[in-house]
Amino acid sequence: MIINDAIRNNIDLGFIKIHLYGIIYTISFLLVYLYTEYNIKKKQIAISDSIGLLGLVFFVSIITARLFYVFIYWGKDFLEVPSEIFKIWNGGMSYHGGLIGAIISVIIYCKIKKISFRTISDLLALSSPIALFLGKIGHYLNGEMWGKITDGYWGVIFIKSAENPVPRHPVQLYEAFFEGILLFLILFFLDGKLAKGQIFAMFLIMSGIFRLLTEFLREPDVQVGYIFSFMTMGQVLSVPVIIAGIITFLIFSEKKQVK
Repeated sequence: MIINDAIRNNIDLGFIKIHLYGIIYTISFLLVYLYTEYNIKKKQIAISDSIGLLGLVFFVSIITARLFYVFIYWGKDFLEVPSEIFKIWNGGMSYHGGLIGAIISVIIYCKIKKISFRTISDLLALSSPIALFLGKIGHYLNGEMWGKITDGYWGVIFIKSAENPVPRHPVQLYEAFFEGILLFLILFFLDGKLAKGQIFAMFLIMSGIFRLLTEFLREPDVQVGYIFSFMTMGQVLSVPVIIAGIITFLIFSEKKQVK
């Protein structure tokens, strides 16, 4: 049996406290940048400020991920203590909100730089599983978004769920594998075999499917509960992502470059 004590995963040096999320985001940005640079050189994409692109995407997606979580998952509860909105190190980031922010960022960047959205969206889709993987590892170490109760030997007791400290599915690790490692490999092997823009479409489809399936083992957010009596909010939001991915895949089926 594994014990997850999120409190001990933050580093307190006395004069400064280093939060786990800060470390995770820093490592994530660095690895995504390095892999993006690798693909830019490999594909000979005309981008001279990839760090500016990634900085914009990371900044906007973190803001939208937090705001999406606050308004969709917290509802009116955030009005009681509005200062909690800014404490992202305590957890509470929505994948779907971050995805929306990332797409908006890329659209704006492509419009300003007059670069093909297909090219840039494919480029970032290849790197995104790295961020998803580390994000899920962060959720696990921070002891949030745990799964349903299990009697399996792999069950984890999350101290944060003190109201019911029993072994639970480490769904965060399941998602880290499917949305991080497996999705990365799928996109890696499909790269160069599809029309431009379809790697991005496959990212939407596969990440949506993986999230839809793994969330069957996740405990729903207490303040939200189940939607339609059997689906978590994450599953409900994953359905339009899958549909959008399929539509995008069909739209980008032509081989010609479209901006």
